[in-house]
Amino acid sequence: MSSSNNSKESIEEKFKDNVIEGIKNFAKYYNINVDINYNKDAATILSTFITSIDLEHKIYIIIDEYDNFTNSILDSNNMDLFKDILGKNGFVKDFYARIKEYSGSIIDRTFITGVCSISLDSMTSGFNIATNITTDFRFNSMTALTHDEAKKLIKDITNNSIIFSEMLENYDGYNFNRRRIEKVFNPTLTMYYLKSIIETKLPP
Repeated sequence: MSSSNNSKESIEEKFKDNVIEGIKNFAKYYNINVDINYNKDAATILSTFITSIDLEHKIYIIIDEYDNFTNSILDSNNMDLFKDILGKNGFVKDFYARIKEYSGSIIDRTFITGVCSISLDSMTSGFNIATNITTDFRFNSMTALTHDEAKKLIKDITNNSIIFSEMLENYDGYNFNRRRIEKVFNPTLTMYYLKSIIETKLPP
């Protein structure tokens, strides 16, 4: 979610647009009808959606790059705006508080990815049920590629043994906990590299 216009109103509108898009995609995918007043705030829209649907199973909420917009605010050094959005009565805090309200009942799990945990730390009681697993050694390779996985990908497209060495030099640099000796590959950069090998037989 881009936040080039860093007024509170603009950021809140973009935040709400993302929530609405997620709800509409969910409704379309599962072929359900929802009657929601999208003129309300994001937290109210989420509550209306959750309480109006009748599903056989509980739902998972997945939020990708949740810190995107707050990082943009921090880049502009507007700490008053940052506190206004995430502090008491801030729309972001209200939204996550609503997720917390339904967690364990209608919402079974919430999985959040982000650039850093600044927003999560700032919301305190708004979403204090979260556990940050970013540096937990058990999840070190959860969203990355291990050496064995990278080798399997390479083997599927080429017999060139030099490629793995080149990838080690360029893309093998991630380790989120000291207990993990083996570093992991960035999936996006790995696919970028291998795509070039497939299409041109040369590294990018």
